Amino acid sequence: MNLSLIFQAWLKYPALFYGLSMLLGYFCYFFSSAYSFIPLLALWLPFLYEATTQKKGLHLSCYLSIFLCLSCYIHARSSFACLDLPEKGLEGQAFLSISSIEKRSSIFGSRWVYSCFLHQFNCSNGKNNINGRLRCFVQIPSSQQFARPSANYAYLVKGRLYKNERGSYFLKVSSPGFWKATRPNLGLVEKRFKIKKQLQAKMKSYFSNPVAASFLAGMATGEFDDGWLKQQFSRFGLQHLMAISGFHFAILVFILTVFLRVCLPFRLSIFFTLSLISSYALLLGPVPSVMRAWLMCTFTLVGSLLGKEGSSLNFLGVALIILLLFDPLFIQTLGFQFSFLTTVAIVTLYRPMDRFLEEIFTTYQLKEIVQTNLFNQYGYCFLAFFRKSMALGIAVNLFAIPLTLYYFQKFPYLSMLYNLFFPCLVAFALFFLMMAFLFSSLPLAGNFLVWWSNYYTDVILKMTYQLPLSLDAHFSVRPFSAIYLVVYFTFLLVIALSLQEQKKEQAALLFV
Repeated sequence: MNLSLIFQAWLKYPALFYGLSMLLGYFCYFFSSAYSFIPLLALWLPFLYEATTQKKGLHLSCYLSIFLCLSCYIHARSSFACLDLPEKGLEGQAFLSISSIEKRSSIFGSRWVYSCFLHQFNCSNGKNNINGRLRCFVQIPSSQQFARPSANYAYLVKGRLYKNERGSYFLKVSSPGFWKATRPNLGLVEKRFKIKKQLQAKMKSYFSNPVAASFLAGMATGEFDDGWLKQQFSRFGLQHLMAISGFHFAILVFILTVFLRVCLPFRLSIFFTLSLISSYALLLGPVPSVMRAWLMCTFTLVGSLLGKEGSSLNFLGVALIILLLFDPLFIQTLGFQFSFLTTVAIVTLYRPMDRFLEEIFTTYQLKEIVQTNLFNQYGYCFLAFFRKSMALGIAVNLFAIPLTLYYFQKFPYLSMLYNLFFPCLVAFALFFLMMAFLFSSLPLAGNFLVWWSNYYTDVILKMTYQLPLSLDAHFSVRPFSAIYLVVYFTFLLVIALSLQEQKKEQAALLFV
């Protein structure tokens, strides 16, 4: 491991360097343990090494990184609660504000799931009172006897506060009747939820196949209330496709820029694209994966508007800083962790993996390919697509599999196969859905695209729920300490950055 290359990487991607410094400051508080300081070595050790070998003082960036890390740690310690609750939980009264609503259905019935901010918790025994902000979830059964609590208010709620094995807090409430509104809750949570439900109902009315309709409506709004469909996707490790992310925003931006560029000048088309994706992000709500995807797409579009090309790692760093400033509690969510880790994997490891596979699969120059017959040309294109899909799958799974095993202790074998091609099939389903929406005002074209979108989506979904259960197999592990995960991700990130900088250094030597 070349510390000089890591030093150069941190200087080249300062936004990522400072974003990780802030992240580790919050991490050291929320996941307080000795291993919390291991990633700090990857940040500051290269600076110490460079200062020692060059016989100079520490670089200014290192001092700023230390300041940001300590500031975020102090902020977390003074503003947020981090608790180790007893196994039976604590009975008491919580002061909550609602951040999102979701309705989940299963064979056991439907229930409302509220994602809330707990601002204060007063225990029934008068002890162990909690003063500090934390994120918790409240689940109540969906019943006609009680009206669903509106998100337009903050509430005092009686219940029992638990902490599960994943570190998430839950408030168990026996009935909505235990909710007491205290003050109006300013925000768009309730309105956003109602608009999403209206859009889902409208979309489902267009598609004849109920499974395809539920899937497409969920992909468009980010709300999946079909527990059965979620279970089918989890069999193949495809749950990430059911969350709005950069995958969805990239398709949306591509379609918008292509169609708007036809009828509008370049700058105006970029402006309208920014306006539309911002409105879409506002509708989806402040979800970590949505905010990260929207920010990175916005940075890319603004860069093209200004005629400047930025670094993906710096864009990722700026997005990380903004999300931490918006809500540091994001780092406790699985969506935040998967979103940033998989993005880092794609940006840093995809190209090294692709170059590695090029050594295994024979590659040819374009002039050599065009001289072959048509069958060989199509075959080579297919193999090239397969190689790149495999490189992407390896890069992502190097980060995703350990995190999945940590939280769920199992990983489906078929996920390795399905993630090679199924995301591409879903991308086409989203493309056809957006095309149907754009041409909905044209009777013939709109009706055909709706029919085709319904038919195509039904075909690809059958590849999940029609596969026999006998083929399901998982790689399972026992629960393990987070220290192994932290050490693994630290060294993997360092190696990925080293490979990236080493390749650029070799490319530069070619011109010397």
